[in-house]
Amino acid sequence: LNNAYRPKDLQCLRHTFIILVQLAQKFESLLLAEALSTFWDHTKSKINRHEKSEYLADWKKAAEKVQESHATRPLAAFIQQRRGRARPAPAVKYGHRKVNFRLEVPAFANPACALPAIAPVRYPRDEYFDKLNKIQYQQREMKETLENVKGKLDRLI
Repeated sequence: LNNAYRPKDLQCLRHTFIILVQLAQKFESLLLAEALSTFWDHTKSKINRHEKSEYLADWKKAAEKVQESHATRPLAAFIQQRRGRARPAPAVKYGHRKVNFRLEVPAFANPACALPAIAPVRYPRDEYFDKLNKIQYQQREMKETLENVKGKLDRLI
């Protein structure tokens, strides 16, 4: 941020900051709000020194919006959060502004779970044996026909 305080760079930085604040509010992103709040805390004195007075109001409005969205977790900047254990199901946020989470049952089966025993498939045996008898009968007829043709060929030769 050494050369970031020139008027053109400050304008780009201001626009980016305002856009990110709007995104944090629209998507209720606490992590983005925390990051923007930390950025504002570290750079507000330098911005106040280098920015034109007519644009300071834009910075302050955006900073207030960040503080509002960040106010849902008042000590979030001072508490270092640790990641919890991995959950077996995805966490889903419910409600409009509630921070509570509940676990949803996954839509897919867990491959680690034992599958239910597969029941043997029941074939209609009567139909099976009828088809088998028809095939065997056709094979016998074909065999007799071939023997007759073979006998006639032997007579001709």
